[in-house]
Amino acid sequence: MADDGRTGAREVEVGWVVVAPAGSVTLEAVERARRAARERLQRTFESFTWRMPLVHLPRVDPGARGEPVLLLDLADREREDRHWDFVVIVTDTELKAQVGNFALATPSRALSAAALSTTRLDPAGYDADLADETRIDGLAAEVEWLMLGLFVYLAGCDRADWRAVDDDRRGMIARNLEQVADLRLEEEKRRPGGTAAFYVQALWLNAAVVAGAVRRAAPWYFPLRLSGLTTAAISALVVLLITAETWEVGFALAAPTTLALFLLTLGLTSIFVLARHGLLLRDATDRPSELRVVANISIALTVVLGMAVTYVMLFVFAWAVGELLFGDPLIGSWTGLQPVEVDTGDRLVMAGFVAAVGLVVGALGISLEGRLRFRHITQIDEEIRRLPRRTSEHRTDP
Repeated sequence: MADDGRTGAREVEVGWVVVAPAGSVTLEAVERARRAARERLQRTFESFTWRMPLVHLPRVDPGARGEPVLLLDLADREREDRHWDFVVIVTDTELKAQVGNFALATPSRALSAAALSTTRLDPAGYDADLADETRIDGLAAEVEWLMLGLFVYLAGCDRADWRAVDDDRRGMIARNLEQVADLRLEEEKRRPGGTAAFYVQALWLNAAVVAGAVRRAAPWYFPLRLSGLTTAAISALVVLLITAETWEVGFALAAPTTLALFLLTLGLTSIFVLARHGLLLRDATDRPSELRVVANISIALTVVLGMAVTYVMLFVFAWAVGELLFGDPLIGSWTGLQPVEVDTGDRLVMAGFVAAVGLVVGALGISLEGRLRFRHITQIDEEIRRLPRRTSEHRTDP
């Protein structure tokens, strides 16, 4: 973020949200971990004042207890309502993984939030005879260590590992925290007028954050991660390529028309995907917030780039299949052109036309993907499955 002259207290608030029954081991362990983490951060980053409020949610929808996306929704609402800078939500239920077999935690820089499960951190998992006090101390140490790793990742470190914070990274994190400690746009007395102006200024101030969020979402992997999108698009492509009328229409189009068709389909399919899967975060009030604006811009750009990558894949596939399987005489018989008139430009325009149609069908095919799975891919940076151990070297990674 550029230096914009905004001033504010050098205070960083990291909220903790605990989803566990009252009086549970998890709740007590988180209380201890929270105090220890605050003291460690205060010693490490002395130039900041650290606040770590805790909110206990003993009763939530059972379907949300282990679903990272829904847990992050809960955390995001609490962060917005209480104006926290970061938030960690802790659950005593196993997190549902979308990539691996399990996940200890799921951070999201776009939301400045992370979800953490205590299920595989609980010492009772390998020693059922532990006394409650010993069990709580062991769990608290693990939660603290994982939370610190999540925090430095959300604050800009390249790994969710507290041990990775050397002098250079500590300086980088401190500079990022200075920007976090500034007043948010919505908290300033002189706010930009209108929603459009608010979005423009938020993007200007957070361009690097948006770029980083899009890079971590890796939209270039969309065709691989979203099987419904790819299957539907390629199926449509195959049908179109063996249809004579498709070649007739495609060869009748001009290159500028095909380009305009691509841009139109890219915009419409991106809007459809964003709306169909409810990817954009909604503000509870009429006033937009800087963090949610940044998150929404990041998510929207991820989807647009993902659909663009899918189009390029379809374009290359259509052109390659056309070159390999459809000779000039066959195309000439379908389109009425003489074989000598079938040149590379005609084939590229045809590939662009077919890819645009395939992209539309693929967007409809995304409906086969679960809404939560799609949100998981676009909003969550990674599934953390290894805990950097500090106190329990005798244990193996789960």
